[in-house]
Amino acid sequence: MKHLWGVMKKDLDKVFKNPRMIFSTIILPGLLLFLIYSFMGTSFANFIDSTEENLQTRTSTIIIHNAPTSFNEFASNEVLNELNIKFIIKDDFDLEKYKDEVLHEEIDGIIVFENDFDNKLGKTEPEINMIYNPTSSFSSNSFSKLQYLLNLYKDHTLNELLADQGLSANLFKPTPTEVFSEKKSGGMILASLLPMLIITFIFSGCLASGTDAIAGEKERGTLQTLLMAPVKRNNIIGGKIISTTILAVSSAISSFIGIMASMPFAKELFLPGDVTLSYEALDYIGLFLIFLVVAFIASSTILIASTFGKNIKEATSYAMPLFIVAMLVSVISMFDSSLPQGIIPYLIPIYNATLGLKGILLFQLKIYQFLMIIGSSLVFISLITFLLVKLFKNEKVLFSK
Repeated sequence: MKHLWGVMKKDLDKVFKNPRMIFSTIILPGLLLFLIYSFMGTSFANFIDSTEENLQTRTSTIIIHNAPTSFNEFASNEVLNELNIKFIIKDDFDLEKYKDEVLHEEIDGIIVFENDFDNKLGKTEPEINMIYNPTSSFSSNSFSKLQYLLNLYKDHTLNELLADQGLSANLFKPTPTEVFSEKKSGGMILASLLPMLIITFIFSGCLASGTDAIAGEKERGTLQTLLMAPVKRNNIIGGKIISTTILAVSSAISSFIGIMASMPFAKELFLPGDVTLSYEALDYIGLFLIFLVVAFIASSTILIASTFGKNIKEATSYAMPLFIVAMLVSVISMFDSSLPQGIIPYLIPIYNATLGLKGILLFQLKIYQFLMIIGSSLVFISLITFLLVKLFKNEKVLFSK
């Protein structure tokens, strides 16, 4: 029993007599869970509130054609203002032109009434064609408004025609028509999942090799020998950054190839209907360059944690917050199906990379946005590498007790 207590006390003393171990072993896990779920909950709630507010306050712009007198009398300004709908009447009605505008989200929808609509009410079921873009949240919301408006119109019209005999049970037949880009539709699921997965793969690929690169050398007692060799420290740390980056990029590319190769076998999971994806060589080059800058950022930041850690376990505990933050930042992009229009989001490290991955997968990323992502990431890599070199040259940091 005495020996059992001695062994137990020895192992517990390693933690409780070392403030760094107390923080990394006991405090950090609870703190990380608190931050993760608080951040995700707040971000998701803010996104939902912001989306709902935008949908409620934004006026739906609808092209209307061949509207009958009964509908014009019913759809007064008061009714339309209440639903936040703006109808635009076009004399030179070109259906294909306006469908293209719905596709590119320049307008929210089109509503077309069958000819001689009022005279056919109660006798046949005249059609009302509602054209919208299901991949646009604004267009989908406008479609819901139109459905509600037509239900009100049906009740209003039915009350006026109750005295007539032989009324059609449905009065009229609303026919929805979807207009959307198959490429964008096919990429939406990939764009919502892959950025987070790729960032996770890259950082997890760096975690083991990065923490071992310096902290592992300390733990094995080989770092001092390496530093005594006739090699400049800049070359040592540079070699470790490049080797860690290569491993991270390899992991990410392997994961990406695995996902893309699984498409024919998991089509129902990723791609709706008969939609197919056709990315070009430039798309894959863009993805690779983003993989590369993210891997450099991941390797540099994790090597900083490895520089502070006395052993692999301690370095891993320091690196985990970086890993969690990267995951959280990548999760934000899952909540929105469109890219931000401002400049600032494309300058924020890691977050800009998730936007780049998402934009390429959605066929939406513009060349200037891509250049901002790569350029700002290279600036950040330079700064973080400079800091890493300074820390690696500092004996007090490198061999802190």
